[in-house]
Amino acid sequence: MYLMNGANIAEQGNVYSKPPVSWTLKTVSDFNGDGKADMLWERSNGEGWISIMNGFAISATGTVYSNGTGWQIIP
Repeated sequence: MYLMNGANIAEQGNVYSKPPVSWTLKTVSDFNGDGKADMLWERSNGEGWISIMNGFAISATGTVYSNGTGWQIIP
């Protein structure tokens, strides 16, 4: 993962050394409006999960939706 300062790389590092096999990173965006990139994941069973980030550190996580709700992530 890269932390950017405009078009320049400010920092680089790993959030996960090996993400869980059943999860796919769907999109990266600033979901909580703090100016930092957050990650939206989707599990193979259809569950949505969000990782609120503070640089390379995860500051909060949680289920966005559960399987069977009819929701789907469209990046």
